[in-house]
Amino acid sequence: MYDLFAELVGDIFSHINQVIKEKKQSDGWKVKREDWKTVQFVFGPVRYRRTLMVDQENQ
Repeated sequence: MYDLFAELVGDIFSHINQVIKEKKQSDGWKVKREDWKTVQFVFGPVRYRRTLMVDQENQ
């Protein structure tokens, strides 16, 4: 049960990341890199995709 909950929370975090990434790309931001991150919760580790982005001034 805990594994399933951790997987679902990771999917939600990855989806939020994807939505933010697409919005920022439409505003002219560039993807610098994409990493997997892990956050420890009471119910177990949650692994999700994280995108580091930069605007045109900080390249």
